[in-house]
Amino acid sequence: MYKLLVVDDEPFILDGLVDLFQENEELDVYSAASGDKALDLLSRTRMDIVLSDIRMPGTSGLELQKEIQRQWPYCKLVFLTAHSEFTYAYQAIQNHAVGYVLKSEGEEAIVEAVNRCLREIRRERQAQEFIKENEDYIASALPMLQSACLLKLLEGEPAEEYLRDFGKYRIHLNPDEQAILVALRLDRISLRGTSHGQLHLFLQIKAVFQKYLADVFTGYEATFEGKHMIWVLQPNGEGQNLLYLKETLEIVQAHCLEALGASVSVIYDDYVEWRDLPGRFGAIKLILNQITVNEDELVLANSRFYLERKGEEPERPEREAGRKKRLSLLRSCLEEEEDTLFYRTLSELLNEDEGPRDALLNNLELYHALTGMLMSYISAYKLSKELLADQDLFELFTRFRDKSSMENSIVKLAGRIFELRQKKQATHSKNFVAKVKHYISGHLAEDLSLAALAERFYINPVYMSRLYKQTTGSNLADDITRQRIEYAERLLRDTEFKIHQIAKESGYDSAAYFTRVFKKQKGVTPNEYRARFAPNLTD
Repeated sequence: MYKLLVVDDEPFILDGLVDLFQENEELDVYSAASGDKALDLLSRTRMDIVLSDIRMPGTSGLELQKEIQRQWPYCKLVFLTAHSEFTYAYQAIQNHAVGYVLKSEGEEAIVEAVNRCLREIRRERQAQEFIKENEDYIASALPMLQSACLLKLLEGEPAEEYLRDFGKYRIHLNPDEQAILVALRLDRISLRGTSHGQLHLFLQIKAVFQKYLADVFTGYEATFEGKHMIWVLQPNGEGQNLLYLKETLEIVQAHCLEALGASVSVIYDDYVEWRDLPGRFGAIKLILNQITVNEDELVLANSRFYLERKGEEPERPEREAGRKKRLSLLRSCLEEEEDTLFYRTLSELLNEDEGPRDALLNNLELYHALTGMLMSYISAYKLSKELLADQDLFELFTRFRDKSSMENSIVKLAGRIFELRQKKQATHSKNFVAKVKHYISGHLAEDLSLAALAERFYINPVYMSRLYKQTTGSNLADDITRQRIEYAERLLRDTEFKIHQIAKESGYDSAAYFTRVFKKQKGVTPNEYRARFAPNLTD
């Protein structure tokens, strides 16, 4: 989903352009009736494409362009004007406008200009050239040394333990200035891939992150717990607020999803003093664990929205390296619903070479390690009610008989877990969509754009749109339009409100645009509808 802002001071043209692009499922369409209103909107949300008149009262298109380039440098701009003077058009082109279309060229030319922008955005998000250009950097040891130094900082080691290495490892962070933490979580990764493949994916995500943020932030990262990445950022200049960071992180999410096929959740913190970073890092780790427990994906939220939803990190006692690796993999298989790999790894673990160790002691240790891991998982995901009512499964946690019976019980338990996870995921999606529908029905007169709803529910807008359609079978925008028109019908029949009042109450700023949408949905204008169903009421 891409955000398109249409700017024109002529209401008829503005409404017509909004109507022209409204049915494009790739676009979340916004409108502004002046350059000043466009600036206000751009100060609150990022746009991917701006389609704007050049000459307008107040802020002109060229002035608007300068502000767009300052605030959102990756935004594409198409100038739309009735003025064909070459000098004015040439000035726009010199200022790196993406396109220039005369209003007299018609709708096809305007649509094609926007489509060109969409193709360019897709190309940029899918391009891998910038990753290839950094192969030498990726292959060097410096990033690993920087990560190790950063983890010393975040894990609360004394300053003298890491500050002396900042210069050596070219870490250009200032301990006297505030910093901000940004954590990335790989929501879903293929456990069938090699560790090398996962490492390469992390490097690609790092390259995407640097592509969009390196110009405005100085930052360094470290990976932890297998599928998490933490960044410490400091702004390069003044005025880089959380809004800019949040909107840019949305682009990072979209790029990772579209170009790398990686679903990434992002938690960003507030600016804090250097001494507070270890504490904030600990809080963020708990938040990431809570996201895992909730089975959320493509989360994009500030840490303060999750601080009251902390989960517990499952205990992982010390074990031998091979056993520890397999136990960790079993847990990951449960979380990622990789049933085939789970059963294969379980078989390998139960048939590992015991060596010279006492067989009974080894089997008891393995039994307690496995049941401890399983009980931890069941507790974290709140599955005890569904699973432990089964007497056979309950006995798995109360007594050890032999390896064979233990394996049979664990295979049975795992099968029930995978089945429950699928059901819970479906229920989670339905509950989320129900919350969205409930919110929409109670706020029809308010901003129900995809961006506004995504911010309200702390979720990536692309993922939100996709989840809604997968769950309901219909488009979110279509359902909002349907509810608004149904509400407008009731107002037309049951109240004496004027048409422009009904338009406002139904969520439409323009009565003319409301009339066009109403006629498209119902086949008649609002006045014609009222004359037919409430002839005693006149507008």
